[in-house]
Amino acid sequence: MVKIRRRATTMLAVAALGISTMTGCSGSDDSATTDTTATAGDTAKTSTSGVEESFPRTVTDAKGEVTIDAKPQRVVSTSPSMTGTLLALGVPVVASAGAPVTDLTDGDGFFMQWAEIAHDRGVEVAYPRLDIDLDAVDSFSPDLIVGSVVGADAVNDEYAQLQDITTTVMVDYIDLSWQDQTRLLAEATGTEDKAEELIAEYERKVKEAARKITAPPAPAIVAFYRAAEGLMVSGPDTQHGEILEDLGITAGDVDETVSQQTRPGIRTVSRENMAAALADVGSVFLMQTGTESPVAAFSEDPLVSTAPAVQKGDVYFFDEYAWRLDYYSALLTIDSIVEQLTR
Repeated sequence: MVKIRRRATTMLAVAALGISTMTGCSGSDDSATTDTTATAGDTAKTSTSGVEESFPRTVTDAKGEVTIDAKPQRVVSTSPSMTGTLLALGVPVVASAGAPVTDLTDGDGFFMQWAEIAHDRGVEVAYPRLDIDLDAVDSFSPDLIVGSVVGADAVNDEYAQLQDITTTVMVDYIDLSWQDQTRLLAEATGTEDKAEELIAEYERKVKEAARKITAPPAPAIVAFYRAAEGLMVSGPDTQHGEILEDLGITAGDVDETVSQQTRPGIRTVSRENMAAALADVGSVFLMQTGTESPVAAFSEDPLVSTAPAVQKGDVYFFDEYAWRLDYYSALLTIDSIVEQLTR
């Protein structure tokens, strides 16, 4: 049974998936839809193919123990946040819920980092705008359903009905790193070897990237700039903080005397305390909430324009793909940070 390492809350969750209500047109970055799993094959760890063939098996998900009788052949994802991971693992996904259409998705509500791959593999939209339709799920005759217990795509209220359709695995993507999410879904689908390939490929790429960049001044913080509402800061033990650490960038936090912890790993800073909170911060990585970088708006705010990181130009951003961290978006995030730090 896979061992799950609990993680601090992601900033995405604290924002309560509010990004899903954004308006705007879909992007068209071709790099976001490259099927990068093809590059992972040479970095596989010790084979677990014998384990992969072992069904039935029992896995522990966010609801408890789930028995899976046979290797799934028709998977429906009610969580777009999990669909990318399933695709990266090569799982036969027949349909996925669509998220509300925003700058982060294509016209079907599939996140841009994996939308093209999903369409190439014939993945259908189970239902749009996260408006769960149990009859639609059932119509795909799934032998496994993957759902979430958190976020806007949570299906806790429908869990019993989903179980009536078929075996259902529920994931808490707030509490787990993307790597542990991958391992959990791999155990459920008999794709453990692929999971280790993907994680090894990420580790190879991030080490290579760390050699290319010059780390910005420490400590670096990850922040969601909310203008009149101040800042939401994601600490070093969150998924985004750990990406910085993986790149050799020292991630930090803001002073607790000028901020408030709202959830593990997350602190909020009121607008009037932004200057004080940033006084000892070496560099800032802002979460991008659409197609436009938030750096200019943040740096021009008179309450932070005198902060050392702003004055020295050490303000960067996590691009839009970083809101949903999976194998695809983690690699894209590394590319984006490397590009910013090697200009």
